[in-house]
Amino acid sequence: KFKARRQEIESRRKRDMEKRIQDSARKDMKIVKEREMLTKQIEENGGLWMKEEEMETALASLSTQKKQKEALKL
Repeated sequence: KFKARRQEIESRRKRDMEKRIQDSARKDMKIVKEREMLTKQIEENGGLWMKEEEMETALASLSTQKKQKEALKL
């Protein structure tokens, strides 16, 4: 009885960990795609298409996402 319960708990933990890893990978890919898109837009428009405020907002957003990801790892 206890062995079955322990196995159930361990399998649930393993599933949860795998799900977190997959979610993290999806978020990483999304961030990479956003960065590539921003880089492409900057290159296409000579690097002057963004106002300074927009650039700061985009960078702040990326750093916030990175902090949230690091917090999830803990």
